[in-house]
Amino acid sequence: MSGRASFPVLVASLLLASGSASALAAQTGTITGTVADEGSEAPLTGADLILEGTGLSGVSGSDGRFELAAIPAGEHVLRVERIGYRPLRETVRVSPGETVVLHLALAPQPVALEEVAVTDAVGERRLREVGHTVARLEIDEVTDRPATLSEFLQGAAVGVEVTGGSGEAGQGRQIRLRGNASMVLSNQPLVYIDGVRMMEGAFPSEVFEQPGSGFPTGANVTTSPLDLVSIGDIDRIEVVKGPSATTLFGTGASNGVIQIFTRRGESGPPRWAADISQGTGWVRPFGAHGVDYLYVESFLRHAWWGRGYDGGEASGECVTDDPRWGGANRSPEGPCRWPGSQWYQTYRLAVSGGSDRIDYHAAAEHQNDRYALPLDRLERYNVRTNIGASISPRVDARLQAAYSSFWTSNTVSGSTLEGIFLSSIRQERNALSSADPRDIARLLENRNDQWIDRLTGGLQTTFSQSARASHRLMLGYDFSRQDLRSLRPEGVFPPNAFLTTRRWDRHLRTVDYVGRYEFVPGPDLRSTLSLGAQLISDDLDWRVRSGVGFAGEPPTDPAAADSTVTIHRSGSATTTGLFGQHVLALLDRYFLTTGLRIDRHAARGESFVRFDPRVGFTWAMGDEAFWPESLGALRLRSAWGRSSTAAGPFVQSVRYWGGAAPDDSPPGPVLEPEANSEWEVGLDWSLLEGRMTMGLTRYVQTTKHALVPVSEETDAFPQRRELHNLGKIRTRGIELQLDAALVSTPDWALQVGLGVTTNHSTALDLGGVERFDGLGAGLLEGHPVPVSIGRRVADPDAVHGPWSPNRYLTDEEGNSIFPLGPQLPTRFVNPSLSARLPGGIRFAARGEYRGGNVRRVNPVPVSRGSASPLCFPYYEDVRHRTLRPDAPDLWQERCTATAASDYWFRGDYFRLRSVAAAVPVGFAFPDRIDDAVLTVTLANAYTWHREVPWWDLEILGNAGANDDGLGSSDRVPAPTTLSFALRVRF
Repeated sequence: MSGRASFPVLVASLLLASGSASALAAQTGTITGTVADEGSEAPLTGADLILEGTGLSGVSGSDGRFELAAIPAGEHVLRVERIGYRPLRETVRVSPGETVVLHLALAPQPVALEEVAVTDAVGERRLREVGHTVARLEIDEVTDRPATLSEFLQGAAVGVEVTGGSGEAGQGRQIRLRGNASMVLSNQPLVYIDGVRMMEGAFPSEVFEQPGSGFPTGANVTTSPLDLVSIGDIDRIEVVKGPSATTLFGTGASNGVIQIFTRRGESGPPRWAADISQGTGWVRPFGAHGVDYLYVESFLRHAWWGRGYDGGEASGECVTDDPRWGGANRSPEGPCRWPGSQWYQTYRLAVSGGSDRIDYHAAAEHQNDRYALPLDRLERYNVRTNIGASISPRVDARLQAAYSSFWTSNTVSGSTLEGIFLSSIRQERNALSSADPRDIARLLENRNDQWIDRLTGGLQTTFSQSARASHRLMLGYDFSRQDLRSLRPEGVFPPNAFLTTRRWDRHLRTVDYVGRYEFVPGPDLRSTLSLGAQLISDDLDWRVRSGVGFAGEPPTDPAAADSTVTIHRSGSATTTGLFGQHVLALLDRYFLTTGLRIDRHAARGESFVRFDPRVGFTWAMGDEAFWPESLGALRLRSAWGRSSTAAGPFVQSVRYWGGAAPDDSPPGPVLEPEANSEWEVGLDWSLLEGRMTMGLTRYVQTTKHALVPVSEETDAFPQRRELHNLGKIRTRGIELQLDAALVSTPDWALQVGLGVTTNHSTALDLGGVERFDGLGAGLLEGHPVPVSIGRRVADPDAVHGPWSPNRYLTDEEGNSIFPLGPQLPTRFVNPSLSARLPGGIRFAARGEYRGGNVRRVNPVPVSRGSASPLCFPYYEDVRHRTLRPDAPDLWQERCTATAASDYWFRGDYFRLRSVAAAVPVGFAFPDRIDDAVLTVTLANAYTWHREVPWWDLEILGNAGANDDGLGSSDRVPAPTTLSFALRVRF
C-alpha cells in the first residue's frame, strides 16, 4: 500500500501516548488475587475492581486474576462488581512495598434485578426501566475471535439478521433488524459509535450510472464500514430494534439502531495488550454431480497445507503447462489450485491507563490478508484513541477519534462478463467462447483496486449541575471516502482499453444536546425529565470519470484516454430534531415512559415536519411481596412508538423503463416520509438464582405511506413510473431467548442458549398497483414482502417426454406464474453452547438455522445454453444438451433452454457459524505477563440444506450488502477458516 502510514509509526504513537510511570515502591503497595463464583469457585472474567477514593481500578482476566499496583499505603475499601453478581466491598490494609493477595468470591444475583445500564437517545438508563427489548453484547464474553464486526453479529441475538459473506476481499454483509420495513427505501439500521452517528450500509459496488456500454463496472464488492472498526477496540454493542425503541433517534431510525461502545482507560499505570492472529482457509464444494467447484477450482487458492481442490470426475484437467499457475498443480489429473495460499493475519497493540482526573485508551491495528481468488488482497491500518478528563468536579469531557486506511485488490465477481467465476461456470458459452482456464485467465489482466479512508471523531462534555440535573453536549463528525480504479487493458476483452475511476465522499456531522432533570416528590416516587435537540447533516458527493482508447502503459487518469465521459452528482440531507422523554417511577417497580420527537427533514429540495410519539410501561413483578422468591425475578414490559423514514438525496421520484427520459419529462411527485409504528410486549424472567433466564417479545410493526412505483401509461415506451406514498406494510413476529447454566463447579461449567425468531410481513395495500418488482423479488398485495413469484411443474415425477409449457402448474385463474411463498426467511433458530474445562480452558460453539422461505437457486444459465451439472444424470448427450426420453418432467423443464424456470427450493438451511477453544498459556511467558490466552477458531465449517442441492444461500446479488432483498450472483462462497489468535496482557 504505497502512500499509507507504516505500522511502526502507529506503534510509536502508542508508546508516546502511554507516557512514563513513576516508581514509588517505597510509599506504595500492590493488591493482587482472583475473583471467583461464590458457589462453584469458578474464576470470573471481566469483574470490575475499584479502589474507592483513589481513582485506581482494574478488571479480572480470563483466569479471574487481577492486579492493582501503585496503591498508597493505608487502609482502603475495594469494591468488586460484575453483571449477574451482587457487588462486594472488602476492606484492605496495604503497607509500603507489600503485596496483598486476596480471593474475592461473588454471590450470584438474578440479572433482572440488576442495575444493568443500556443507552438510548437520552443517555444511560437502567434496564429494568426500559419497556422495549435491547440486545446487549459484551465482546469479552465471546470465546471465538471473529475477524469482522458483521461476522460477530451473525446469530448473536434474536431479531438480528446478518446475511452474506463470500471469498472476496472486503465483501460486507447485509444487516436487518426485524426484517424489511420499506419496499423502496433503505432498510439498513442506523449506526452510532460512542454517541457519534457513522455511515450505515455499505460502500457502493459499481460505477454510479455507467457512462457508457462496455465500460468497466468494478469488482462488485460492497465493503461495510462496520468491518473497518476493529473488534479489539469494542467494549460492548447494544442493538435497539424497531420504532417502539428508536423513536427518539429521529428520522431514519425505524430500521433499528446499532450502538457501538469502544474501550476506555482505567485509573492506574499503563496496561498493555498485544494481539496476534494468523489464519488460513479453504473453499468447500458447492457444485454437484462431479463438478464440485463448477469449473472454478483452477482459480482458487487453498489453505497453508496446499492440498488443492478435487473438481470431480466431470471437471476439466488441471493446468500444469502455463507459467501463470507457477507449478501449483502436480499433474493434470490431481487436485487443482491457483498458486499461493489463503492467509489472514492481524496484529494489534493497545495501551490504557489513567489517574483520578484523566483516563486514556489507544490502539493500533494492521491487517494483511490474501483470499481465495487470484487477485484478492486486503490491507488495513487502524488507529483509535479514547481520552476522558475530569475538568472540574462538575465538568467531564471525553474525546474519541479513529482513522482507518483500507485497500483491496479484487478479481471481478458477480454477474458481469468480465468475471472469472461467471466465465468458468458458463464454459464455452461465455463471452470468450472458451472453457480453457488458460483463455479465461486473460480476464486476470483486468485490475480493480479500492481505497477507503474513514475518520470518526467526537467530543462530549457533561456538566453535572447537581446530583439531580446534568447536561450533555456531543459534537460528532464521520467522514468516508472511497476511491475505485477499474482498468481493462487493451486486447483483453473486448479489444478496446477502458479505465474508470470514481471518488465517493460522505460527510456526516452531528450535534446532540441532552439535559436530564430528576425530581423526587416523595419517598416512593421519582420523576426524570430529559429534553434534547439534534442536528444531523449528511452530504454525499460522487465523481465518475471513464475513458476509452489508450495504448501502452495505462494512464492514472481517464482524461488521458482518447474519449472521456465524466459524471458528477452531489446531494445533502439535513435533519433538525427536538425531543423529550419523561420517566415516572413508582416504588422502583412501576415505570411509565412517554416521549415525543419533532423532526424537520430536508432533502432533494423538499422538507417535512414529523411528530413521532412513544410510550412504554415496565413492571418489576418479581419485586412484589406476593411473588414467591422461588420463582426468581420477573419483569413485564410493553412499548409503542412511531418513527419515520425519508427518501435520500439520490432517490428518484420518476424513472423510465425501456429508454431515456423525454426532454419534456414533467417533474415527479413530492415524496413524503414513510411512517413506521410498532408495539411490542414481552417479559424477562430469571430463575434458579440466575442460572436460567428467558426473554420473550411479541411485536407488530406497521408502515404507512409506503412508497410504491406507479405506471400511469403501461403501454407507453419508454414507460414512466412515479413513486407515490400509497402503500401499507405489516410485519409481526416473536423473539425468544433461553439461556441456562447446566453445570457450574470449580473445574467444570456448561451453558447452553437458544434463540428463536419469527418474522412475517405482508403488503396490506399497494395503492391499486397490481404488482411490481422490488427487494430482489416481487411485491403483491396480500402477500409477503417480498414474495417469490414463478412457475412450478405440475407433476414433477411424471414422464411425458420432451418439455411442453402446458405442464406448468396453474392457479384458479389459469395463470402459470403465481406467488410461491416469502423470499426472505421467516424462521430463525440460534443455538449456542459454552463450556469451561479444568485448567481454565474455554470452549464455545454457535450456529444458525433459517427457513420458511422459497428461493430460486440456479447459478448456471441453462437458458443461455450452458450445461448444468444438475442435469448431468438426465442428459443423453451433454455436448448437445440432449435429454433422455425417460427424464421426469421436472428435469425436462429445468434442463431445456427454452424453459429452465422451475429452480425453486425451500430455503431452509443450518450453518455452524463457529467452534472455538481458548486456552490459557501464561505458563509459557515471564511472570510480568498478567494474562495470555491462545484462541483457536474454526468458522463456517458445516452447512446443511433442506432441499437446495448446491451453491450457498448467503451469496448476495451484484448490489452486495446494499441489496435490499436476497439476490444471488456469481461469487465464490465464503470459505471455511481456521485461525489462531494470541492475546497477551502486561
